[in-house]
Amino acid sequence: MKAITGVVITYNEEHSIRDCLKSLSFVDEIVIIDSNSSDRTRDIAREFTDKVFSVDWKGYAPAKNYGIRKATNDWILSLDADERITDDLRNAILDVVPDRCTAYRISRRTWYLDRWIKGGGWYPDKNIRLFNRQYGQFRNVPVHESVETDGPIGDIEGDILHYSYKDISDHVLRINKYSDLVSNKWLAEDRIVNIGNMVFRPVWEFIRKWLFRGGFRDGQAGVILAGMHAFYTFLKYAKTYERRLAVREAEKE
Repeated sequence: MKAITGVVITYNEEHSIRDCLKSLSFVDEIVIIDSNSSDRTRDIAREFTDKVFSVDWKGYAPAKNYGIRKATNDWILSLDADERITDDLRNAILDVVPDRCTAYRISRRTWYLDRWIKGGGWYPDKNIRLFNRQYGQFRNVPVHESVETDGPIGDIEGDILHYSYKDISDHVLRINKYSDLVSNKWLAEDRIVNIGNMVFRPVWEFIRKWLFRGGFRDGQAGVILAGMHAFYTFLKYAKTYERRLAVREAEKE
């Protein structure tokens, strides 16, 4: 059995970090990268590990890659503070390491409005979460960071449980944050934004999420999630347009 390090990045997660770290009790080491939380996150984390590091926020991928560098072991299990490892998944992870692969995808199941979401592209939501750091690390992008690996990739049976949003208001705050990150990226890439993008893309994304990707199976929650995704899509284009106007005005001065 190869040793595993669990890596978690945090910022003001005192309401969720304890349950997250309890679910990682089976790993050989836990590394916490905290972006200067103002609540009790670090105090709670130190109940589980002495490897708690405070760093200035430079983005999701840089924080996670910093945690990988602080790990003692090559095998990394990356988890967010609002996620949990189930008993079945724990057993599957212990059975599979080591194996023929250098990275493994794991499904994630999200809790939203008092139910586990099944449609809309929210499940199985497979991503690489367990990997050998000798062969991969997180791709440095502003949002939706993922692991890039040179080795063969496998799949592990079981789900990560994701308690992402406390309520709809929290969801809106996250959408605002993520749309800022994407619009800044699009501005740097000189992404084209026009009326068609702002009118038709959100409508298409709602239809795609709710109808073609099965969001209707989640009832009213599925409608709300499809609407939130449409709103997120609109904001990305609207904010990019706003930022481009600001650049043009600055160039005139």
